[in-house]
Amino acid sequence: MTERTTMEPGPPFGPEAGGSIPPVDPAAFADDAQPVGAMIRLLAYALDAVVLVIVIYVVALVLRAVMGPTLRITDAAGVPHVDVDRSHSLINSLAATLITGVYFVGSWRRLGATPGQRLIGARVVRIDGERRLGLGSAVGRWLLLGTPLGLISTVVGRSVVGSVIPVALIAGWSVALYVSTARSRTKRGFHDRISGSIVVRRRKRRPVDGVSGPPETSHPSVLETERSPHQEGFVR
Repeated sequence: MTERTTMEPGPPFGPEAGGSIPPVDPAAFADDAQPVGAMIRLLAYALDAVVLVIVIYVVALVLRAVMGPTLRITDAAGVPHVDVDRSHSLINSLAATLITGVYFVGSWRRLGATPGQRLIGARVVRIDGERRLGLGSAVGRWLLLGTPLGLISTVVGRSVVGSVIPVALIAGWSVALYVSTARSRTKRGFHDRISGSIVVRRRKRRPVDGVSGPPETSHPSVLETERSPHQEGFVR
């Protein structure tokens, strides 16, 4: 007689116990990893902005040497008049947008974080367990930061209205990203939820007799992180 062994079902698959969403890979997220808050991330972006301003300024000087000045001041009957070369302005904006895209997308893809994020010990990873963003996720996340809106401002900025509206959109979208990040339990703004990313860093530990103790904070584990229905966008 052959003995039959009955396999008991294991625990539910994933934190939602629904079986439809795979759990976060513990190999990709350390147990002591915690989401990075909006204010600290804003500091990282400020550091990145300093680097980008320097690089863009150097490139602008090179373009000026090659194409000539974008702004020309003429004197007509004793009244100064500023002429803007639209083609030069567009080329400068295209160059700045390209530099910014390469900076962010390349940093997330190759290093897992921008230089500013690395200075604060943060890294950008995929919520589905992969350590680094895929190309689509990185490009989508960069677009959702609103950087290309500056190029739109240059293209349509022939009038006061055409200049003000894109700037207002950039400011409003930046505020929306900050608020959505600050209010999220796992510090995932709209750009993180849509692109399937999360920004994490190691928790600080309290030394006890020379031995690292438990984490200082009680932030929710990344293994228990929330998942958005939009997280599949740009992931693949």
